[in-house]
Amino acid sequence: MFAGLHAAWPQLALLGCNAGSDMINTKRALVNVSENIYYSAKYEYRHVFLPKELLNRMPRTHLMSETQWRSIGVQQSRGWIHYMIHYPEPHILLFRRPIQQQ
Repeated sequence: MFAGLHAAWPQLALLGCNAGSDMINTKRALVNVSENIYYSAKYEYRHVFLPKELLNRMPRTHLMSETQWRSIGVQQSRGWIHYMIHYPEPHILLFRRPIQQQ
């Protein structure tokens, strides 16, 4: 499913799953927050799958702020940033956050 995305980001390696899959209802639609978290040296990455019915509620020209992505029903812990639009599949939101140094 992620083959096209991983081809564009070969430096990312799937090291394991951190969080459970979160699914919520949002105005007749279902948002699926992927349980797979991918890692690079600086960031962890997550993909959120929106129903295609929500595409008309998404901005097409810019990345969404936390307020914007929460307003369409995405719920996840703090610190995630919508960092890129994958135009062939705009219903898949790409998020990242810095890895916490211990």
